[in-house]
Amino acid sequence: MPFCRRKCIYCDFYSVGERLADRESLVRKYLEEFDARRHEIPLPAKTLYLGGGTPSLMPVEQLSALVEALSARGAIGESTTERTIEINPDDVTEDKAVAWSRLGFNRFSIGVQSFDDTLLRTIGRRHDAASARRVVETLQPLGDVSLDLIFALPEQTVEQWRQTVAEAVALRPQHISAYALMYEEGTPLTRLRDNGTIREADDDIYLEMFSYLTDTLAAAGYRQYEISNYALPGHESRHNSAYWDGTPYLGLGPAAHSYDGRRTRRANPADIRRYLKHNFITPFFNQETLTDCELAEEYLLTRLRTARGIDLSDFQRRFPSLSADLLTRPLPTPDLVAIENNRLHLTRAGIMTSDAVILALAQRL
Repeated sequence: MPFCRRKCIYCDFYSVGERLADRESLVRKYLEEFDARRHEIPLPAKTLYLGGGTPSLMPVEQLSALVEALSARGAIGESTTERTIEINPDDVTEDKAVAWSRLGFNRFSIGVQSFDDTLLRTIGRRHDAASARRVVETLQPLGDVSLDLIFALPEQTVEQWRQTVAEAVALRPQHISAYALMYEEGTPLTRLRDNGTIREADDDIYLEMFSYLTDTLAAAGYRQYEISNYALPGHESRHNSAYWDGTPYLGLGPAAHSYDGRRTRRANPADIRRYLKHNFITPFFNQETLTDCELAEEYLLTRLRTARGIDLSDFQRRFPSLSADLLTRPLPTPDLVAIENNRLHLTRAGIMTSDAVILALAQRL
């Protein structure tokens, strides 16, 4: 759902302004696309995820029409046990929250990013810390709450980050996702860095913040089940876990991505105008067929992000032309990976430098 009221300065996801939000037409197109592509995944789906953009901007009437039509088509049903909607705190009202719950949404992913109002203004967020707290309290009785946080923000101190983590833990959400700020090409944030207006955080600050987050959440009972994701036991995101496990999924809408669970990836063009005009008699997506080497690299990248890591027997079975010994040879820097019960996983030190470790292993394939 690619509409945003205001775009954050760090965001490189596809989104457009609300002036293009012909939501009734968009709902019809979602359903036309689904009808044309329903054969791509087993139905009913195990999870439903509304991402964006800002799905919480969609009026309840259109959202209800979409969910009811997907249900009538067998896309979702009783076995769709996790239904997630991404939320901006400014969009939540009591009435909307109740309506989302009645439509079956039981997981609320809230873009909090920080509990410091100065930092929120710096990165272009349209909510403040107080509204984020109120929203968590409103939604907690209705399902699982997941908070998105960002660290290493411009001029953010370690003490400010500690305060944000403390506030997040005090609210006791079931799930927390935390990411280091990324300077993506073409974003206003990157232009501000490149012209000297802001300065990117040093690596030692990033590592200190990441270590503090992991230690504090572990002490509070959260399990780091993926590099950037922490959950109370039993509250891991089933939808996101499916991406890392290679489960097939179907993405609808402009800029949505899909995977058949084998070797075919599909990506819709990031163009709302073209999407609204397309008839779906012909595919709207661009398609990529992964080679065996690309499949192995992707397997390595996704599985090593998780606490479970790589099942070496499964790797050997999937890629018989590649020896699992390629992954078990020591790295130049020791103690970055470990093998337990025939599973290769990152250690605490490896998680802190995960990109470099995964790249070093991928280069062996």
